Amino acid sequence: MSNRTPLTRNMLTKPFTFTVGGVDMVRSPMTEDEINSFGLTVDPRHHTFSEVWHQDVLESVEDGHPIFITGPSGTGKDYLGEAVAYIMGKPLILLSIKPDLDPNEWVGGTGLSGDGVGGTESVIEEGFLSKACKGYEIERNGKKITVGAVILVSDFDRATPRQAEVFRQAFEEKGRRYLTHPTTGDKLPIHDDTIFLLTANSGVDGDGGRGNVTSQLDTSIVNRCIGVLAPPPSAKFEREMVQLRYPQLDKAEVALLVKCLRSVRGAVHDAQLPLEISLRTANMVAKKSLRRKAKGMAWEKALREGFRVVSGFMHEADNRAMIEGALDPIIGSANITSGANV
Repeated sequence: MSNRTPLTRNMLTKPFTFTVGGVDMVRSPMTEDEINSFGLTVDPRHHTFSEVWHQDVLESVEDGHPIFITGPSGTGKDYLGEAVAYIMGKPLILLSIKPDLDPNEWVGGTGLSGDGVGGTESVIEEGFLSKACKGYEIERNGKKITVGAVILVSDFDRATPRQAEVFRQAFEEKGRRYLTHPTTGDKLPIHDDTIFLLTANSGVDGDGGRGNVTSQLDTSIVNRCIGVLAPPPSAKFEREMVQLRYPQLDKAEVALLVKCLRSVRGAVHDAQLPLEISLRTANMVAKKSLRRKAKGMAWEKALREGFRVVSGFMHEADNRAMIEGALDPIIGSANITSGANV
């Protein structure tokens, strides 16, 4: 079964097992319409799951521990989390740690409600994270089923100790997990099938000098998680993902784009510039290049213009020339390609 396979009628009575990337997964019997009915959206994320760390994540999903995915920006950490939710048929809750955020607001608080006699009164409310952690109830053949959500928290390495503390008990083992209501102190239950995926650009030993804004991770909280390192992607994976995203490109065009991407990445890294050249970059380059190609421009020249999305960050002429120089051995120098179709 691929992650493109839709749910069929006989799959809707109970969760079922399928294999993706050589790993057995359990898919929830939840349709897209049902997910939408809870005010959530379904964003199909087609994925090849071909890297070793993808397998590590898939194998860890059923273990019941939060999965802490760390790696450079743009390696596809959040994208993988979204793809996991999609193939498993689970509701996806997207959260992100920000400097001034109080995660307790996700858990609960107080609000005002009418008192029935023309006035208002204070009422205790549960936040959307608490509600999501309880799972989402659907009905099959007269029987109620609760489906756990995938909670994806990005930039968790930016969490201050106070922010991370909100999740301490939520990251315990199944059967012992709960959130604490910030007003009442009540323990709010977490459904056993809830999956926590945390993404970060740095690990317990930093980010390799990439200059990301991070906080010191609380080891007692990190120790509750399964760690997965997401290294820079292989050329094979980058080709697969570009081909999935842009099926109108042939294999040779995809290969040329990825080869250019990796050459530019190497040049930027060697120059120690604070810029990540990632699959996001490939996506931006592809869009710009395809617009040029649609106007009749040769693919090589279209790519050169597409990579202006990278050189556009650079004020220094030498740095912009460095990007051109990284492209020259692959698609020819600008002087040579200037005579191509325009």
